[in-house]
Amino acid sequence: MQGVGSHVPGSGPVLVAWRLLLALVVVGTVVALVRPTHASAQTDGRLTEQEYDTWRADHAAALDAAAAAMLASAPGDDQAATLATLIALADTAARIRPPEAALGAHAQYLIAVERLRLAAMALAEATSPGPAAEGLARAQAELRELLATGRLPPAEAVVPPAPAPLAPPAAIAQASTEVGALWLLGVQRPFTPRGAEPPAGQEFIALRLRLENRGRRALAYYPLADFTLITRDGVTLHPTALGMAERVEAGELSPGDALITTITFLIGPDTQPALLRFAPASGAVIELPLPTAES
Repeated sequence: MQGVGSHVPGSGPVLVAWRLLLALVVVGTVVALVRPTHASAQTDGRLTEQEYDTWRADHAAALDAAAAAMLASAPGDDQAATLATLIALADTAARIRPPEAALGAHAQYLIAVERLRLAAMALAEATSPGPAAEGLARAQAELRELLATGRLPPAEAVVPPAPAPLAPPAAIAQASTEVGALWLLGVQRPFTPRGAEPPAGQEFIALRLRLENRGRRALAYYPLADFTLITRDGVTLHPTALGMAERVEAGELSPGDALITTITFLIGPDTQPALLRFAPASGAVIELPLPTAES
């Protein structure tokens, strides 16, 4: 079998037919996946663990097929239909209510799905598809690795310049690069959101942040995928989406623009956070050292 994105031998009509067949399979799968399932018949609307595992396997297969269809398309092909299918799949993932035991796994899955969606959009808009195709292939490989190992590869890292000088008085801490700046405005721990209880032995920590684009190009952001929290023990934590707003918060900052947002993590009550890391889809990483409880 040919690998994803590899050359398919044969004449032009054969290649067109192969692409059409792949697109039809993708469209048929997404139609099935967006239909309501009897799994939501539970009182709280959550899937059971078995239902969630089945849904995620089917959903991931449809995403993989959509990514493969985009990678197999020739320069100049209209990718609008395939991109729309992939975006619909990403939206479906945000609406699913996984079982309590799979909340962490689903958060990781949402990050992988969003990386794939952003990469597919970049490829559809690219005038020179080479680097964008590599980005989509990388996002596709990350999704496959997550499904195979249960671990999501970190966003591609770039060593940042040294942190900026002292933060403004209103901020607890600050760091910046040539293209962006990050302020820690406040910390709430334990954070007790309405209608959400942390798993036993853990608590929520909420970080109030200000992010500014200091570069010359738009800065894409997706908090669930871009931020990680590194503890003093060297453990990397990923954000937790407490509701639909957190799952779908994403966009672009124009040069000079800034936003204020709150990122929530699950953490052990005795665990000390050491570093907040912002790794956007493109651009330099910002690493923000966090103050200790004593400082």
